[in-house]
Amino acid sequence: MSTDAAQVLRRAAELRSTLSTQFRDETVKSIYAEAERVARRASHSIGTARYDFDQRIDRLVTSPIFGLPIMALLLALVFWLTVAGANVPSAMLAQFFSGLKTTPRPVSTRWAPHGG
Repeated sequence: MSTDAAQVLRRAAELRSTLSTQFRDETVKSIYAEAERVARRASHSIGTARYDFDQRIDRLVTSPIFGLPIMALLLALVFWLTVAGANVPSAMLAQFFSGLKTTPRPVSTRWAPHGG
């Protein structure tokens, strides 16, 4: 082990001995309080029917009754938007090119050299 690492470990041992006996208890107590808060937020008891908005959406979309029809409707909507959305640039291009298709004008060839 290098000298720096040994010094760090030695210093940590010195500082650990200066901590009060309640420090460890308070640390563990705060860790358990945080774990309890997270568990309370993540789970619900059987008697409570209060769900957050995202949990309600999740339960609806992943339900065996409504999940598949909702996903099929979303897929159909995306497909329809793709087909209908493709008509907009296509119509714009058609309008642009139809404006270019005016009556053809004869091209002047005065500049062309005459063979002879």
